Amino acid sequence: MTKDLNCTQIDLIEAFGKKSMTADADRRNALTEFKNKIVEKGGNAGVILNQLNSKAGFKISGYALDCVKIE
Repeated sequence: MTKDLNCTQIDLIEAFGKKSMTADADRRNALTEFKNKIVEKGGNAGVILNQLNSKAGFKISGYALDCVKIE
């Protein structure tokens, strides 16, 4: 799919949602941080490689991408 969008990998990024009231809130917080880090790196898309839910919170790791054919 990224080939169709002409994407270039920018950087590996990790995001963490700290312990909230619910696991869903932790995941939402981590996703928001992940999206923000994509923009900080100059990207307009991302690929999630791993998601980990633990007692400490929710961790997401993946790559920030710069895709030419995304508007």
